[in-house]
Amino acid sequence: MALPQYYSSLAPFRESFRNGVPMLTYHHVGPRRRGARLKGLYLSPKLFARQMEELSAAGFTTPEYGQVL
Repeated sequence: MALPQYYSSLAPFRESFRNGVPMLTYHHVGPRRRGARLKGLYLSPKLFARQMEELSAAGFTTPEYGQVL
């Protein structure tokens, strides 16, 4: 699968993530709505899963809900 132009790998952000508490935000995970003007706000579930796998493989974890960071 070819990656969309706006996707970037974890590599450029790895050091920043290690020195702080990274917070990822997604506008919408799912198919793009018909007629959507801002196409970059939508991420396919398959690409989301790929990004999560890459983060997991790099050793990142998700804190438990309510956990103090």
